[in-house]
Amino acid sequence: MPLTDKSIEELHKLLRDRRERAKAVEKGLSKNGAGNLAEIEDALQRLKKGDYGFCNGCFLEIPLRDLFALPERRTCGQCTPRRG
Repeated sequence: MPLTDKSIEELHKLLRDRRERAKAVEKGLSKNGAGNLAEIEDALQRLKKGDYGFCNGCFLEIPLRDLFALPERRTCGQCTPRRG
């Protein structure tokens, strides 16, 4: 499913919110931050440049549901290493 203007706007807001939580964690103000600040900043830059939402492994689109679950992700489910 391609990114629409509405989904881009929603993902941008989600990433900004996650960035603020990650900043709070780095400052020690919060214990339950989400995501790594550098990864979030990178995702915001990719969103701004227009190359957000594509897998770094296979170069296919990452499913929208996966982006909303973890908006800073860089790989699709097939290319993400499994933890076991």
